[in-house]
Amino acid sequence: MHAPIWSEWMSWETFWNEGYKTTSMNNPGVYLLARFEDAPTGVANPEDARVVYVGETTSQVLSKRLYDFNRSAHEGKDGHSGGWTYRDLEKTGELPKGTLHVAVLAVPAESHPFIRFYIKHTERAAIWRYVERHGKPPLCNRD
Repeated sequence: MHAPIWSEWMSWETFWNEGYKTTSMNNPGVYLLARFEDAPTGVANPEDARVVYVGETTSQVLSKRLYDFNRSAHEGKDGHSGGWTYRDLEKTGELPKGTLHVAVLAVPAESHPFIRFYIKHTERAAIWRYVERHGKPPLCNRD
């Protein structure tokens, strides 16, 4: 496998209006969630200090996993522990100011028989690089 190539950042609103329909969202993979006051441009950087969560899915497609996050974070329903953490931190004002954005690294499930290991490795490596740079994990990554 080659070095991860992240998508550009997409606002949460744009994601819900049209982004979840894109081909890349119909694959498993890794995703980043961040809060920005000004809309970012260009390819996402998982080491950006405004990243609040790094997640992965190997058994679902990205659109379904992000749907689960939304239900937990914005509707208070079960399905995503990071979403619950996000909801709690938003209530207390501990999240950075700004609008939620998402970026993905979609990995076609049929690209390799052991792709789930690549996805899990990529998620953990992104979290580790964030920790190395900032001395702590993203706010909503608790373990």
